[in-house]
Amino acid sequence: MGVPAAGPHARRRLGVPQVIGRSRRERLSELKHVSMESLTAGVDEVRRSPATTGVLELIVRRPRTDVREVVESAELDVAEGLVGDGWKTRGSAELERQLTLANARLMALVAREQRHWPPAGDQLYVDFDLSADNAPPGTRLSIGEAVIEVTETPHTGCRKYAARYGLDALKFISTPLGKELRLRGMYAKVVRSGTDHRRRRRRVGRSGGTFSRFSDGRTPTRGHGVRARRHGTWMRRRRGRRPPRRSGR
Repeated sequence: MGVPAAGPHARRRLGVPQVIGRSRRERLSELKHVSMESLTAGVDEVRRSPATTGVLELIVRRPRTDVREVVESAELDVAEGLVGDGWKTRGSAELERQLTLANARLMALVAREQRHWPPAGDQLYVDFDLSADNAPPGTRLSIGEAVIEVTETPHTGCRKYAARYGLDALKFISTPLGKELRLRGMYAKVVRSGTDHRRRRRRVGRSGGTFSRFSDGRTPTRGHGVRARRHGTWMRRRRGRRPPRRSGR
């Protein structure tokens, strides 16, 4: 069998991760930073993120400082976190900071094109409501075959975030509203190992048991969630883990 012809998508066809190092990172200097006015105007779209069933849009590993690997699928492990990521070699490797999730709609607002998302430093970019009200600490979420649990540790912005996406972006995610909606993202830990696929549909329920992949292209029936996109991994809150709604809402 011959080797597939080279092309812009050859690396993904061959299963080789896209490595993003300093050269790509430096191109962020060409990214026009979004103004506070535009960010404020776009927050309603972030608020519309699905609260029950979402989609995993992007998986990024961080094998070492300033290097990002965009992969189509990855394994989440209770002990290792995102396998291939450098979480365990960073500082104290706190379990509370094993995984980082970012809202895909927020990233589209501050960074526009998806190729500019990885430098943010998060691992899982999801079209899902990450707000403290929707996913407080202790909430368990199914992503592909894996189950993760939201932790107490807050995920905050830093000077690197400002350098990459602008000072207004940092100020925006650091406002009381930004913290309430978790615009910078959130931390989680793996409580059941499994594999994530960015471009493979999966039926994800709230109950325990085995999650089966839809291979016939059909839309899940009522009780299995509404299809969020044609492609992507299903992400859904697990049954029995939904926190009580706050009074007055």
